[in-house]
Order: sequence, then C-alpha cells, then structure tokens
Amino acid sequence: MKKIFYLLVVFVANASNLYYSQEQCVTDTINQSMLKKNPSMQLLIDELEKETQQYNTMNTVGKSSLVTFSIPIVVHVLHDYGAENISDAQIISAINQLNLDFSGSNADLVNVIPQFTATIGTPSLVFVPARLDPMGNCTNGIDRIADEQTYNGYSKTNQWPPSKYLNFWVVNNILGGAAGFASPPTQPMADQGIVVQYTAFDNTSRTPTHEMGHFFNLEHTFQGGCQSQSSCGSNGDNVCDTPPTTSNPGCPSPTNAVNCFGMLSNYQNFMDYSNCRIMFTQGQLTRMWAALSSTIGARSSLITNSTAIATGITLPLVVCAPKIDFKPGYKKFICAGDSVRYEDLSYSNAASTRTWSFAGGTPSSSSLSVVWVKYNSPGVFSTTLTGANTGGISIGFKNDIVSVLPISATYSNSFNEGFESVASYTANWENLSKANNTWSITGLAAYTGSSCSYIQNKTSKNNETDILYSPTFNLANSVAPKLSFARSYARIDGSNDKLNILASKDCGKNWITIYSKFGAQLATTFSTSVNFIPTSPAEWALDTIDLSLIANETNVRFAFEIINDNGNNIFLDDINLYSNVITKSNNLGINIPSFNIYPNPSNGSFNLIVSEVASKTIKLSVYNIMGEMVHTSINDNVNQKINLTSLQNGIYFVNISNDTQSSTKRLIINK
Repeated sequence: MKKIFYLLVVFVANASNLYYSQEQCVTDTINQSMLKKNPSMQLLIDELEKETQQYNTMNTVGKSSLVTFSIPIVVHVLHDYGAENISDAQIISAINQLNLDFSGSNADLVNVIPQFTATIGTPSLVFVPARLDPMGNCTNGIDRIADEQTYNGYSKTNQWPPSKYLNFWVVNNILGGAAGFASPPTQPMADQGIVVQYTAFDNTSRTPTHEMGHFFNLEHTFQGGCQSQSSCGSNGDNVCDTPPTTSNPGCPSPTNAVNCFGMLSNYQNFMDYSNCRIMFTQGQLTRMWAALSSTIGARSSLITNSTAIATGITLPLVVCAPKIDFKPGYKKFICAGDSVRYEDLSYSNAASTRTWSFAGGTPSSSSLSVVWVKYNSPGVFSTTLTGANTGGISIGFKNDIVSVLPISATYSNSFNEGFESVASYTANWENLSKANNTWSITGLAAYTGSSCSYIQNKTSKNNETDILYSPTFNLANSVAPKLSFARSYARIDGSNDKLNILASKDCGKNWITIYSKFGAQLATTFSTSVNFIPTSPAEWALDTIDLSLIANETNVRFAFEIINDNGNNIFLDDINLYSNVITKSNNLGINIPSFNIYPNPSNGSFNLIVSEVASKTIKLSVYNIMGEMVHTSINDNVNQKINLTSLQNGIYFVNISNDTQSSTKRLIINK
C-alpha cells in the first residue's frame, strides 16, 4: 500500500486548478497497483468484460431501465472528533444528490449541450440508507468510528458485508490530495466500497456520483486518451458513445472541448474531471447494468429481495435508540483545579434526554448536552453518559478519560529513567494510544542495563499516534536544563516514522514541540524489511535537548510521540533530565561552581577541570541512571584525572559540591 501513496503524490502534484485538484480520483491508480501485486485479478477483469460485451449484445437498455432497483447503503464516518465528523444532514444531502443523479432527476441535466442530449442515459438506481445493521439492530445507515485512519483515507474500517450493503467511507484526507476512489467489481471483497473526502460528500459535489460509476465498472471518459478515434475498445473506456478525449479540468466551453481528432468531448459526463459534470450516456448505463447483473463483485446480490429484507430497506423509517459517544473522545490531561468540556455526540438518532455521571468531578452529574466539569483532586477518572429517545435507552462509558495531575510537580531539577523497574515505570509514566499499540517495557533490547521502553510500531496502523507521557518536573531552580535519551530505530522500505517530543507547562493541557525527527533523520542503523530489534550499542544514538525556554517553569511534563508511517519499531532508553542546580546558601555572592570533563564520551578515564569555587576541597560523586552512587571521593586538587574504567558502558552523572555549592554534568562511558 505504501507504494500507492507515492504514486498518488505524483498523480496529483501537477494539478494547477484548485477545484480540479480536489476532484482528483485515484481509482485507476489503486486498481493498477493492486493488479500488479495480484496478477490473478486480470482473470476476473477479462471475465467481467466478456460478460459485459455479451450483455450489451443481448440487451438494449436504452435511455433508462424499465425497472428501478433499490440498493442498501451504509456511510461509515471515520473521524478524530474534528470537522470530518460531518452531520447527518450533510450525509443525507449527499445521498439525495446521488439519487437525483442516478434517476436522471438532477436539475442541471437540462444544461446538457445539444450534441449529447440524445445519448443521455438514466441508471434508475435508488440508494437507500440501511435500517438494519448486520446484527439486525436498528440503524439510520450512518456508522461513526473514531479512527486515526481518517487522515490517510485507506482504511475500510468496520466494513459491513459487501454482498448486502454498499459501503461508503467518509474521511478527513486521502493521501495525495484526492477527493475519492472506488473499488471496481473485480477487486477483493474485503476492499469493496467507496471512499470520499469529507468536503466532497455533500449535495454540491459530484465526487460520490463519479465514484459510484467506478463501483459499477465505468472507467474515466479519458481512459487511454487519444490512442484511437473510437473509445469502444480497450484503448478507451469501452463505451462507444463517449468520444475519445483527454481530461477536461474546469468547465470548458463546447468550442474549447474538442479532442485531438476534432471531435467534441463529452466533458459534462460524470466520469470526466470537469466541474460541470451532469450526465451519464446510454452506453455507460448499459455497462453499469451489466455489472449489476454479474456475480463478480457481488453487485447482483445487492438488489435481491433477501438483501432488502436483511438490511431493512423495505421497513418504515423508525427512530433508533441513540448510539452513545461524547467529547472528549480521548484521555484529557489537566492540572488539579482545571475543567474539562463535555459534549454529547450521540448519533443514529440523537438523545432527547441524557444523564451524565462524572467520577471525581464537579458537578458530579448533569442533563445538559454540553457541560464543563471541574476536577479539584488528582487522579484518573471515568465518565458515563446515558441517553434516551423514543427508540430506547443506551449507555456509554469511557474509562480513565481524564487524568488530573497535582499542581506541584513530582520531581525537581533532575530525573533518571532506565526502564529497569516495572514499578517505577507504572508509577511515573502514562500511555495514550488512539488505536491498538502502547509503549511498554521490554527485555528484548537495552542501551544500558537489561531493558528499555519500545513501541511495536511495525504492527501499528499507518498514521497511528502512540504517546508516552513523563511525570512532572519543577525546573524553577534549574540552570541550563537538558533532556537526554537514547533511541534505536531502523527504517523499513523507505518509511518515514516520526518521533516528536513535546513539553507542557500545564500538566498536559497544551503542548509545544521541542524535538522532531523522522525517516532517515530518526534512523540509527541500516534499513531492514523485518521486525527491528537492536542487538548492540552501535545501533543506538544519543540525543540531548536544550530546555532553556522552559527553565523557570514549575510544572513541566514531556510526551514522547511516535507517528506511524507503515514503518518499524522504535526503542527508547536512559531518559535523563539534568541541569546545574542553584543550592540555597547564606554565603551570598559565591558563584555556582563550573567544571568540565573531557573527553566525553570517554572510556571511563577523563579529566576534571574545576573553576570558580570558594574552596579547593570538593566532593566528587558519580551516579548511574538509577540514581545509585557508584563512586565518591574528596579531592583537594580540583584539576585532576579521574579513572572510572571499571564502570560499565552507559550514562552517568558527575556531581561536584562543597558546603555551599553543587553542580552536575552528564558523563557517557563508551569503551
């Protein structure tokens, strides 16, 4: 699938007209890519084309069919609680326009230019929202799914049986900027359906109509361009009454819509790229009915009586019990004393009455559709919403939806995490995944010690985001604070997985990005096609982030965020927060001791150079990443060579102090 993404970028990169770019369809691109991966699909393509030509010979459909068939439809709205979570009204308006176009009732059909009025064809299909879901439950034909796949538009999540339902997916974005794509009948059943970008799914866009044409085995009118003066054969779109043409962006005048053979283009055709598409031809109508009569792609099963009964489209429209959903959709992080805004997003007939229950919140309950809830005490809290209408009562529960942190930070100035202790990890770190994977401790690899944290990114969905949250820190007394960590990652097939590190000054309510690397920047070793697990320190890299911009903040939290690009696992180890610390003293005017250690990294033997101290007698202390002291000594000579070659490879902290002053630096031992 990844190769498709790059094709899509090329496919739309040169679009000069904005509307034209938004109206791009990538059905053919995807179909060709699938055919390349599954050459056996060609057998189905050839068989369906043979059936279609036989149907054309034996049947004369004419301008319209004598029979109108109803087809059950379900619209899956993949959303991330943003603008792509379009209203029921917008969905209904799109279906209404689809039905107008497929019944020849669209008001703009009168604008067909005279040269093509005699060829107008009416498919005579009606698309009816399902009234029973696959389990026989009441539905209004709209299925809302919180899924980050909405940002790449290729996941056909929660497909209802395609032999009974025509599945639409509405998404935020289709990579490459396309407005939609559809599965021809010859694609695998698991891929059957139509995907449309949410701004193109309403009564002002003809994208759903265009893609529905593909679903019923129509190709673009410009298929094959001007290879032949006839479009009847395989060099064109296999429809004789759509003249050969190139694509027609914008809305050309008839005098400007002449093809390379001097023939007038059918630029008003729904299967063109113009923005004045208003018609199908009789040849296209016959071809669609041939697909609808075939068992290939299960199109014929969509119009059977048994399907109509199973999907409920023959039943009277009734009010269904609400399906409960609400904002926040994902865990919120706040400080004690802050508030969270809740909004009832129940669907499949909204709730007319509701009862909220807010554990740990004030108020603890409410009947409003939108309510602000204040959380005064730290903790992790759940929320319940019970909604009712004339169709019934439903209950929705979101566990641990709000994480409330203390106003006071957990740690001050310095912190070390080597992921060696499950108890420490559980007490200090939080996970958030909107999909199926989370960061966890593993003994499969480590930069130092025997374990680290990792995300099994190779099994994550494309564009999935998984976040590891740190405890909170008070940096008010820090000088030049820094955050360091070790990472290990190998790309797979040119993937561009991204690691972001963010910082929050208000317990996680708002974030700023302080680090971002992806693809080759993030990689620490050679690319691989297998499940990556580092096996040596050489496959790790160390990063240090300057935190000067937040040095005076009293409640800082960090987030390690990985965004999947169909890539590989990533490993983190030895996360350290450190700085020069100002120690309170009665001896005003005494400077903070400054010192250098070099070489750094070293093999454990290094030079210690100290300056700006009140006394030449200092205490030298060295700590490992667990905070355990591994060396201490009293030194009268402040400039000397220190030998710690007996220590293992890893990150250490060198502290020098006297009665009034203290300073710490990081030391890397790498033999």
